[in-house]
Amino acid sequence: MGSFLVVRRRVIAIAALAALGCGGSALTLPEDGDGTGGTGANPSPPSASSPGRMALVEGGSQTAVTGEDVRTSPAVRVVDSLGQPIGGYEVTFVVTGGGGTLLDPSQVTGPDGVARVGRWTLGSPGLNTVEARAGSLTGSPVVFEATALSRGDVDHFVFVVQPDGVRVNKAQTIQVAMVDAAGNVVPLSGIEIYLGLFKRQDNGEYRVRNKVLRGDRFADTENGVATFDLALSEVGTYQFRALSDELPEVGPHGPEPFLFSRPFNVY
Repeated sequence: MGSFLVVRRRVIAIAALAALGCGGSALTLPEDGDGTGGTGANPSPPSASSPGRMALVEGGSQTAVTGEDVRTSPAVRVVDSLGQPIGGYEVTFVVTGGGGTLLDPSQVTGPDGVARVGRWTLGSPGLNTVEARAGSLTGSPVVFEATALSRGDVDHFVFVVQPDGVRVNKAQTIQVAMVDAAGNVVPLSGIEIYLGLFKRQDNGEYRVRNKVLRGDRFADTENGVATFDLALSEVGTYQFRALSDELPEVGPHGPEPFLFSRPFNVY
């Protein structure tokens, strides 16, 4: 009796829908049970998180010569609310102080979420600033600072680490700094300084003897200081002289009078 009533109800429902023009032949009725149509499908997973914040990756707090590029181009990273990188997000870099210039200031984040300006050339001496902007994103704008220095600030060189007496073929570290008139280190990086070696002769005069040097006598400054690791292959009394061809504002071979180290013995 119960089965008859269920079938009767289905027939009545189909007839009613057909009367309304719904085309009973194209009709699918839910099966008895949980009302899911028998598929048992789960709801779709939630969509990916939206961008959450932007932060500095590298390129802040640098120094460079005015009119030249900073060594590390400013870069930011955009991540979602879960901290995962977001690619394809637009970031604009803007000079906000110092009058410098940027190469390709409009950038889009890569798969790693990073956007990097093509190049930052510093303007007038002193503080230069750039902002990375990404609309109303948390952390925007990100501020980058750099100090533009003039080569003309260099007044002279000093040996901050002098050579000492040492055995033949034993290396030692020597450091030369660029300083201003007040004796403060001028923190320019990438300025090549080179050392000349002079050996004392029997008559007390010093003559060039670079050929007994072991190691690279040319080094670029890091924050105003050049570091050398050198050894000598011949016994004698010597002095180093520090020169540079990259400071034309103060002389063709660096500040004059030329700087000599104190004498030292190789034994």
